[in-house]
Amino acid sequence: MAFDNFTVNVVSFNETEGVDWTQSRPSVTLIITPNAGYAINVANFSPINPLPNYVDSVTFSQSGANIECIILYTSPSVMPSSDVLIALCINGSASLIEVSVAGVVNYYTTFTSTPTPPSSTAPYSGTGVISSTSEITNLAVIAATGYYFPVLPTASLVVGSLTDYSIVSTLINDAAGNLIQVNFAVNYTFPNYSVTGDRIVVTANAAEIYSPSIKIQSYSMNLANVIVSGETRPITIYGITGAAWQLQVTESVGGTTIGQFSGTIDSSGSATESIVFPLSAVDVDYTFTLTGDLANTFCTVAPYTPCLTGQPSVWQIHQYTAQDVSFNLTSTFSSITIGAADTKSFTPLGTPGITAYSVSASKPGSSQNFIFNTTPINTDWSNQNGTNPITDQAVQTPLTIDVNNSSDPKTLVISLNTDISEVGTQPLLSVLNLDNFLLSYTELTLCYAATETALCCGTSESRTIFVQGDVANLAGVTGDLYTDATLQTKAADGYYSDDSGISCSPSTLTAFNTSVGNSTGNCSTPQITPLYFQVISPATNQAPLIGDDVFTDTNGTKLNPTSTTMYYIASLTAYGVNLHKVVSIAPCTTPPTGISYTLQNGTNSDLTFSYTNTSGGFVTGLLGGFEGQTICAQANTVLYDTGISISTGSSC
Repeated sequence: MAFDNFTVNVVSFNETEGVDWTQSRPSVTLIITPNAGYAINVANFSPINPLPNYVDSVTFSQSGANIECIILYTSPSVMPSSDVLIALCINGSASLIEVSVAGVVNYYTTFTSTPTPPSSTAPYSGTGVISSTSEITNLAVIAATGYYFPVLPTASLVVGSLTDYSIVSTLINDAAGNLIQVNFAVNYTFPNYSVTGDRIVVTANAAEIYSPSIKIQSYSMNLANVIVSGETRPITIYGITGAAWQLQVTESVGGTTIGQFSGTIDSSGSATESIVFPLSAVDVDYTFTLTGDLANTFCTVAPYTPCLTGQPSVWQIHQYTAQDVSFNLTSTFSSITIGAADTKSFTPLGTPGITAYSVSASKPGSSQNFIFNTTPINTDWSNQNGTNPITDQAVQTPLTIDVNNSSDPKTLVISLNTDISEVGTQPLLSVLNLDNFLLSYTELTLCYAATETALCCGTSESRTIFVQGDVANLAGVTGDLYTDATLQTKAADGYYSDDSGISCSPSTLTAFNTSVGNSTGNCSTPQITPLYFQVISPATNQAPLIGDDVFTDTNGTKLNPTSTTMYYIASLTAYGVNLHKVVSIAPCTTPPTGISYTLQNGTNSDLTFSYTNTSGGFVTGLLGGFEGQTICAQANTVLYDTGISISTGSSC
């Protein structure tokens, strides 16, 4: 039988008419059972009087979650001829069962006053009847004084049933609108069982509230050099609203103030002014001086730069006229006249790139030849790879060296290309000191004899000798006499004189026919050019030997190439001559075949190329913008800059 939130069972049994049933059943027990989610307590149950017929007494007792109702029958109770229904009225009620929930909160916070960081853990719990909902805890995170939450704090259930929880956030801001506190109301709907072990994670990271000082914080301006024709540039000054500033701009030539400005930063956070730089025909330094409510990051004490904490309060911008980049030769030799420097002008801080230069020197035709003891290379020039204010330039390889010792005056021309990466703000002169590379000697023609008597009064001969240094005559010689300009082989022992009163004549010379001189060992014809050498008695040779002098005529004019040059005679023999001496004798070789190549510069800039010609010589050249040129070169020897196209022709 069902009642409110509990049930009572019905007990029935059969008995014979006229029999006292209390003899076999003096009492009966009813079981009161609570509905699911409810509980019953024996203290809440009692019978309602009067008791029904056949009932002597009623007692209630707790039996676990149930209650036993024991009904004692009146004795005797004789079974009538019809069914007996005993209905007992009772007082009693069931109540809802109360369940609980328990868990922990893990706080992960920084710069909070509640909870106190670092991470902390706090328990929470609550009780309620089944299916009821109530707030079981309220979690608060409060930023420390002077801090706020730039990212909204969160409270998340990580262990537990999401359907039973509802977390509601309440945000609290300060007067400036900064989020400084969040309250999390944790609401829980109780299931029909108790829960433990749930876990909530609260994350809240506060940051310091930015409250800057009312200061000028920085400025922004193009600090590149001012163009020589003048220009107008803006300067923007940044700061906190209310910060005051003053700016003065002066020029270095006359000390004139070209700009004076002041102001207070408004709500935009910046102020912009325009600086007018005038045209100038000379180099000018413009000095900027910023004062006012400057932040402590500014460098306000000389020398101002470098400023490691921020920006200098005093700085300069420069205005330069064109700067010269020059190349020249130098020498202390009295016989050498240095030509004018090759000078080109460029805009400071420009990047001209590859630029060609040519410098020269000369000496009288009667003086010694230009002969290099060591060949200069690109790195021998001074003032390379500089940094501002020095021009950054690097001389390229190879150098082109052109010596003409047969002209009067004798000439030396050196052509070069240099890569100017950045023009400096002051002139630059790069020089090559010829003293480090040229042989320093004097060539003298003297009368010679083995004995003093033969020199004075007998037969003497003319000898050309070489001495170290630059001397006018034999009296100026302080060292040894040598047979050639290398100053390696000493002249023969004997007596020498340049006294005009002593007469001597050159020895008879023997002729031999050769080809025109060539720098390679390749065979060359025709062999019809006469050269001369002296046969030293008792020898009878008809061609020179290694070490013999070679002359261009019967007067004893020496054949004086500054590098080994090959001359070819019958039997295809190549004679190598250097500084009028035979230095090698060997069979000549068949010259290589040349190929015709056409080079075309496809740009408007000067570009370089190089190749080996059919004589074995290394040749460099320059192609102007959009120029073309056809050359005859050995196969696979042509090198050229990017921008030059090449096409191959026939043999040449």
